[in-house]
Amino acid sequence: MTPDGRALAVAAVAALLFTGLGAGALLLTADRAPPEPYEPTATVPAGVDYVGTVNLTAYRSDPAVANGSRASLGFQSRVEFYAGPPYLRSLALSPPPNASLDPTNASRVTYFGRSGSRYGARLVVANWTGEAAAEALESRRGIGFTPETRRGYTVRRSEAGAAVAVLDNGAEGGPVPRAGPRLLTIGNASAVEDAVDVAADRAATDAEPATLDGDLRREYRETSDGYVRFAYRFRPSTVPDYPFVGPAVRTIQYVGSSYTLDRAGTNAAATPAVRVRIHITSEGAGSADDVRNILAAGQSFYLLQSSNDTLKTELRRARFNVTGRTVVTEYESSPAGLRVLVRGLFRNQPEPESLDPPASAEPSSSGRPPARGPA
Repeated sequence: MTPDGRALAVAAVAALLFTGLGAGALLLTADRAPPEPYEPTATVPAGVDYVGTVNLTAYRSDPAVANGSRASLGFQSRVEFYAGPPYLRSLALSPPPNASLDPTNASRVTYFGRSGSRYGARLVVANWTGEAAAEALESRRGIGFTPETRRGYTVRRSEAGAAVAVLDNGAEGGPVPRAGPRLLTIGNASAVEDAVDVAADRAATDAEPATLDGDLRREYRETSDGYVRFAYRFRPSTVPDYPFVGPAVRTIQYVGSSYTLDRAGTNAAATPAVRVRIHITSEGAGSADDVRNILAAGQSFYLLQSSNDTLKTELRRARFNVTGRTVVTEYESSPAGLRVLVRGLFRNQPEPESLDPPASAEPSSSGRPPARGPA
């Protein structure tokens, strides 16, 4: 691991304590977007390790919101043991000039995939056709797509392993696509094909679709209805041996988070407070209590390490409670306060006791570049 990589990893441990591993706080100043005509998670296949959703309408509601969120997402994407949705990398789908696809038509994206694997895709709500999406990728990446038929749906595949399919009105010979947004899936061909199978089973009368289930589904639902929400299987073997972390971290099984707004006491023009709620689920109630103690120790470390009174104020806003085998972390502040917190966590880092993860560490998630410094 490079020195910068170690620094980011340590900062990420702290981010886990307070901001859900930098999950991309959308510090929204616009009203909640109207309901979408889809529930994309209903098309997420079973057997995945992470799932997450971002409301792009809210993300683009204000330049400051977009810039601040992108910085947070960039921080997250460079953390080596983060195993959740690759938000920043997947948001990079944007065509060159004169392409037939307008990325601003995308209003919501749901991510699913498996850790340590190329398997992963996005479910995109947008006014796009499958042909236009494939053409945009061809122009941007220089790869060709060939249409194939899978269970009555057109899947456009490339030799590079990517694929595109329309899941709403996407069947060959089906009804004329209705006006308005459609649901597309874009990503690794195996993941796209699984999403197509789920859509086909859902449309059939004699098949039960194999969709997101079990503990991961429960964790995702616990994130409520944030503008950014996600859940993933935590990979404790990838966490280096840092001070005040201890063996309890190895008992963590899932991490989930949501970012919502609190407009209480503000007028419509005022910037709302940001409320971050993080669920850290471990093996049992005893280990959950140990994890809470680790979080409290980390909070104390940063309070002692920093000479910045503003940062200390933000640190004290974090609260940790245990419910069963889950530690619930809650933090609420202004958008500016959250930026102070994330910046301070990075600048006031402890030194790792071990410079590298244990030998049994699992491989890093597919497609994530090695850490090269803060976003």
